[in-house]
Amino acid sequence: GAAAAPQPGAKMMPSPGKSVVDASFEFRAPEGWSVEKKPDGAVLTGPAAEGLSTRVILRYVRPGHALYADPHAYMARLTKPSSIPMKGWKNGPVEKTAAAGRRALRLECDTTEFVPPESMASKEVAVREEHLAVYASAGFYLLVYSAPRSIDAAQRRVWRGIVAGFKPKF
Repeated sequence: GAAAAPQPGAKMMPSPGKSVVDASFEFRAPEGWSVEKKPDGAVLTGPAAEGLSTRVILRYVRPGHALYADPHAYMARLTKPSSIPMKGWKNGPVEKTAAAGRRALRLECDTTEFVPPESMASKEVAVREEHLAVYASAGFYLLVYSAPRSIDAAQRRVWRGIVAGFKPKF
């Protein structure tokens, strides 16, 4: 499968947006995307389709996290089979890769979200996700991409640009 790190000949969307500095990492936010800083990272929101926005979550997971001790534990929890099978949901294999010059684990998923989420008349939107768990000297980084499948191809180039410009500090 394709790695999260840029591949030779792969098209990447340049990230001319503003530099965002967090206590544990830096990245460039794409032009026109909103950035919401969180205590453990940031959430980027980009273009929407079918009532659902593209999102990228960047997060530092501290050592000793109750649910995710390391990238392997995160991926194991994420790929645990659901007790209720959902039509159209599919996890790809967990792949070893590299990001920001470090070892990482990557998983692509096909899933769905309901829009609007609390409505009795919500519609199901097909979604593509990519989870990237990047090793740190202590703890690890999570980079999570989510976009409606109808705009995934265009947004995937932007995602790859975000990953390429990600600079961990630990």
